[in-house]
Amino acid sequence: MHSSTLLGLINLALTIYLIVLVRKRSRSIMADLAQLETSVANETTVEQSAIALLNGLSQQLKDALASGDPARIQAIIDHVDANSAALAAAVTANTPATTAPPATA
Repeated sequence: MHSSTLLGLINLALTIYLIVLVRKRSRSIMADLAQLETSVANETTVEQSAIALLNGLSQQLKDALASGDPARIQAIIDHVDANSAALAAAVTANTPATTAPPATA
């Protein structure tokens, strides 16, 4: 076999190897992008839900104040308290524990 033919085969093998590596990496990147898109969509959904909750509570309080019904106002306060407790528990449950940095001497 001539050295130029051997060199050509080595170059072809390296090219194929690089193509395979690039394809594998691009699949990994696409999976990472899909996960990022899902995370952004979930965060947006949570933010929109919080905004809707606050807007709804605001309107309920306005309606209750306009009606002059103290029981209705208390019911809304109880609802807000329950939601606040549930939200605080969810945030606490989903917040990673922090570790103190090592002390420096």
